Amino acid sequence: MKCFFIAILGLASPLLADSVTTTDNLTVFGHVDQLDGTMVRLTGRFRTAKGVETRPWKCPRTQVTKIEFNATTFNPGGPVVAGANPSTAQKVIPAPSASPDVATLRGGENRKCSGAEIAADKVVCGKDTLERTRVIRIVFGH
Repeated sequence: MKCFFIAILGLASPLLADSVTTTDNLTVFGHVDQLDGTMVRLTGRFRTAKGVETRPWKCPRTQVTKIEFNATTFNPGGPVVAGANPSTAQKVIPAPSASPDVATLRGGENRKCSGAEIAADKVVCGKDTLERTRVIRIVFGH
């Protein structure tokens, strides 16, 4: 399944946002609710025909390159409908490598993680469990 994200329309939001960036170099904003071995789950506010609605969004972990943490959940446009983007059937997705994920903490410290995970207000980085507020970003090693 191919992830489709919000195309940022150039509208600036006065708020900050957790952001998830994909292998397609597209970004969606919201609150990252969970990251496990297979999926990233996020809740965000999206503009729809009815106004602004809060909706869940998920993407396979293999298609995520980076997560950055902060406080906004607003996306200036609605989620792209499946099939609205050009076909990527011939796009080659690289095989996962043995590179570890890297969590960057406040103060600039980088920690290598073997499969970073997020649940509620905790980030699990290898054997360490960190408060989410201590982590600035996670860059995925695949």
